[in-house]
Parts: sequence; C-alpha cells; structure tokens
Amino acid sequence: MANHYDNKVIVLTYHHVGAAGPYSLRSDLFRSHLNAIKEQGYNVIGIDAFLRFCRQGKVVSDAVLLTFDDGWSDFYTHAYPELSASRCPAVGFVIVSRIMKSNRLTWDQMREMERNGGIAFFSHSYDQHRKINGKPVLLGPIERKKEARKETMAEYRQRMKRDFRLAGQLLSEQLGRRPNLLCFPYGAYNGTVLKAAKDAGVELCFTTKKGINARGQYEIYRLNAGVPDMTPRKLLNLLKEYD
Repeated sequence: MANHYDNKVIVLTYHHVGAAGPYSLRSDLFRSHLNAIKEQGYNVIGIDAFLRFCRQGKVVSDAVLLTFDDGWSDFYTHAYPELSASRCPAVGFVIVSRIMKSNRLTWDQMREMERNGGIAFFSHSYDQHRKINGKPVLLGPIERKKEARKETMAEYRQRMKRDFRLAGQLLSEQLGRRPNLLCFPYGAYNGTVLKAAKDAGVELCFTTKKGINARGQYEIYRLNAGVPDMTPRKLLNLLKEYD
C-alpha cells in the first residue's frame, strides 16, 4: 500500500449520521467512508495519539482523525455503532449547555462511548453556538438587552473566556479529567477569540479552515466529509489532495 504522507494529520468533520439534512450522511454511506479510508491505507487515530503528535512530535503516518460537531443524539444511535464495528476512534465536540436537551447526547451516553468505544468528547463552547442577526456571537460584542446597550470589548472578551473555561470544566467534572480542546461554533473566530481561548486554558482550537495539520499548530484545520453527496470516491479524492 502506498504511503500518503508522514508526520501530518488530516482531520475530517461530520455532523449527522442517519438523519436527513444538508449536513448528514446515510449510515451505509458513512460505513463506506470508514471502509474506504482503511482500504486505502489511512490510519484512523484517536485523540490521545493526535495530542502526542501535537505536543511531543510523535511520528505518525497516513493519520486521519474523525470529528463530529454539535453533540446530536444520532451520534450515539447511528455513528457510534458504525465506528465500533470498524474499530475506529473519534472525537465529539458538544455544545455543553445543550447536553440532555431534545435530540442531543446525554451524559450517560457519552460516558458509555468513552468507556467502551474509543470516543472522546470536548467543547463546542458552553453556550456560544448562536447567531444574532445572522452573525455568530463569537465575532464581536452583542447587545445586553436588559441594560439597553452593547457589550464593551472587555465584556466581550470576558464572555468568551468564561464560556470556554466553563465548558472545559463541566466536561472534566462529568466525564473525567481531560485537556480543554475547543471547536469554534460555525468555524467563527478572530484574533480576539484566539486570545480568549488561550487565556481560558484551551490547548487546541479546531476550525473549519481547509488543510492538513503539522506539528506545533494551535489552530487545527479540518476537511468537511459530512455532506450527503460525499461518496467514497469523492472522499478519497479529497484526502489525496494532500499526498
């Protein structure tokens, strides 16, 4: 089997599996993704191996990390069985304030997957996965309606810092101690958001920027594989752009 790349990692993004919608794959199509990745000689790694690569420069070859955004319940009912059957680890980024809500993962489901399935869960913020007038709330000060004024820049920075820290703390309290990793809601961020993340103790930030990841990055690039027409051939063509 040909070697694709060394000491770099491709991170794939998914949202829904087995549900209808623009960010969803049928379960059988997702299964074919996993099969194609393995058959073509890529190595699906878990978050521990990814962190060793990032922190310590551990050697990896043809490495792929699978990530799932938003913490939807179909991750447990549809993606997790496929991942388990293929013995593939993965990462879930959850909106912490929405855990236990309708159509969202529960703490017990996450505990089960972490215990048995090589899955690890991290932050998609505590409650910043929102838009106001079509603009993600991470991108600037928002209105404080009760006070009839807009946040100051200091309040904006503090909102983000407090949110990122709280999300990491709650995940560690409920699921066991873990690094504070953050996936930006909507992929929205700027220099102020990055500084707030660092001040909150976030070790790595996952973005929606397209690319392959080398050692020493703080902003992690990802490729979107979770769209309905992403056939195995299209996925492999996407991966092979980085050979």
